Amino acid sequence: MIAIAVGFAVALLQPQLLSVTFSIAIVTVIAPLLILAPRIRSSHLSFLLVSFLYVNLWGVVHLDQRLPESIKRTDWKLQGVITDIPRYQEGVVRFLLDVDEIQRVQGTSTDENLEVNRLSLAWYNPDLTLSLGDRVELTARLKPPHGLVNPAGFDYERWLLARGIDATGYVRGQVDVLSDSDSGVSRARIWINESIQAQFETQQTIALFQALTTGTKSMLEAEDWDLLKHSGVVHLAVISGLHIGFMALCGWWIGRLAGVVFYGISFQHQFPYFGAFILAAFYLLISGAGIPAQRAFIMLLVLLITGSRMFYLDHWTRWWVAFVVVLFLNPLSFFEIGFWLSFAAVALLIWISQFSRGWRMALKLQFMLMIGMLPIYLFYFSGVSVIAPFFNLIAIPFFSVLVPLLFLQLGLTSVGIDLLIPLLNGMSDLFWWSVEWNQKIEIGYWQLDAPNIVVLLLVVLVAGCLLLLRLSLPSSVVLLLLLPAIVGSSSKYKDDSDFRVWVYDVGQGLAVRVQVGEYQLLYDTGPSYRSGGTAYERAVLPDFEKANIDSIDHLVLSHSDNDHAGGAAAVFDSIKVDRVTTSYRYKNAEVCTASRGWQVNGVVFTFLAGAEGTNDNDRSCVLMIESPNCRLLLPGDIGAQKELELIPKVAPSIDWLVASHHGSKTSSSTAFINSIKPSNVIFSAGYANVFGHPHPDVVQRFVDRGVKTYETAKDGAIMLIADAHEGCKTITMREDEKRFWRSF
Repeated sequence: MIAIAVGFAVALLQPQLLSVTFSIAIVTVIAPLLILAPRIRSSHLSFLLVSFLYVNLWGVVHLDQRLPESIKRTDWKLQGVITDIPRYQEGVVRFLLDVDEIQRVQGTSTDENLEVNRLSLAWYNPDLTLSLGDRVELTARLKPPHGLVNPAGFDYERWLLARGIDATGYVRGQVDVLSDSDSGVSRARIWINESIQAQFETQQTIALFQALTTGTKSMLEAEDWDLLKHSGVVHLAVISGLHIGFMALCGWWIGRLAGVVFYGISFQHQFPYFGAFILAAFYLLISGAGIPAQRAFIMLLVLLITGSRMFYLDHWTRWWVAFVVVLFLNPLSFFEIGFWLSFAAVALLIWISQFSRGWRMALKLQFMLMIGMLPIYLFYFSGVSVIAPFFNLIAIPFFSVLVPLLFLQLGLTSVGIDLLIPLLNGMSDLFWWSVEWNQKIEIGYWQLDAPNIVVLLLVVLVAGCLLLLRLSLPSSVVLLLLLPAIVGSSSKYKDDSDFRVWVYDVGQGLAVRVQVGEYQLLYDTGPSYRSGGTAYERAVLPDFEKANIDSIDHLVLSHSDNDHAGGAAAVFDSIKVDRVTTSYRYKNAEVCTASRGWQVNGVVFTFLAGAEGTNDNDRSCVLMIESPNCRLLLPGDIGAQKELELIPKVAPSIDWLVASHHGSKTSSSTAFINSIKPSNVIFSAGYANVFGHPHPDVVQRFVDRGVKTYETAKDGAIMLIADAHEGCKTITMREDEKRFWRSF
């Protein structure tokens, strides 16, 4: 099992998959050896090889189903079934569509036939309500799965592949509902959500109960998630192994009662296993069979099958079997946070159960779980709830009663009985009151600096010692070893380079971080989205948190357009900002004007233009950053005429130019390029954006003059390093951190 898991890990970390032909060649060479040599056949190497080749085949098959890059932004007429509960936000509804029929819309630029299985679509300003299971007909503009690639950012492309989504897009025109759901499961999920909406009043109660039954989390707001995180009970409010276990336990006891009633029937000892399977499977389907629920069900299934067939397998073997089965069904589970949280928690329970017996050990058990999970919490969340052991001691039994009661009331609702509604309302109010009360305890949640590898290893060492010695390690030793994690693993990132710059991948917009020693400047923030949220929160803030940056010295907003300043409010909400400069009236900000400048550790910052021009774009703050070795120009969105005015201030040459206006045809004139002679140009533009940025003619102008071109849509976030020894170095994330599921 360990060899199989290692094979999966090695295959998943490949920058590129092996071709099917090469994989077949390997099998052709190795297979005879495995057949003729029993020792080799039974060796760990053979298991490792099989799992390695399996992942390659799985990846090739699933990637081949994706929408080809050659036909991005084309329109298709679709018929299909909505396979998940649509998520309504302000002005938009998002849903998954399993495609039955697809046909090219006449007038698009391709004659290629297309076969895709599942799409993720958005419909802006919808004029009717969509439901799970509806069969619909619509026209959508599609593009291949593509996501932002940034330091510490969410890997959207991997997330899409893990869920079998072959393309994304948006609806153009009308959606016609051909028929309602004909699936019993879909109708049941819709009915449950509607019943909860009708019977319960408060938003938090409805949100909690829908999350616990159908897995619908759209009504849980950001503030609700913060409350759950602070108390360490997020795992209770989303369907996980714990909830599957609750239902399986109920099914087990129902099965035992059935065995008593039908005593004397052969194989009556199977009743508890059958009851546990039925209720757990029912819950899995009703909850939408999300990946965490699937994972928990597989773990339970391994336990039930081995128990019912009376196979003697120790707990660790069952754990490994479940681990490997989950990876075979979906190899990308290896990268899911929930995968490691689930299996780590079960592994700890298996380990602790060797020593802990009786109800008096319950509190100690919770503390041992918290200690054992601490390395994972620090790695993924850089924080831990210290009140979680106390709260979970009460909350877990509480939810083990709440979940079955909730389903029991739904059953009573179907025959018009509201018996348990007051009790359930009271239980929900009590839960939310308790998590709100917990949030008031300031020391209840420790938010720490993102740990480096040394700190993580120390935490693993401490956790291991405490678990092996069953919490008997001297507190002075524990405190000493955990001190680096408590006081902070590192200060703001330092290096010996003149300056470093991150041009983030924010889609159609711009956000640039400049670092000189501990000095931090943010030039623009990227856009905000009409459906909620900002590119800053998705692309920039995770990097700030990873680098332990809780304040910036200078925020420059080049101009007021949303794609440059849309995330400004989110910046102020998340970190401290010491100084703000803009080209327009904004709070108490300074105004950028030509020739204003300052120095930091020998690096010169100068505004070459700003706050003057015939339009908002031309009034952009134009910032030059110079060290003895390298020069960078950030021109905002100025047009060609404004660029010509800069030539005397920029010539004779610069190392990096962030192309004005995302590479629009109205900027980057031939005269400007010839005069400033950039070595590298960076286009910060969205993938397959509606504006066609960067314009092909503009890109060609730079290419014709030998300028190295970069695009955030193709290269991901781009790091620029000005160094006295290595010169002016450019690193792109898609090249530096290659993953086989990422396009380009």
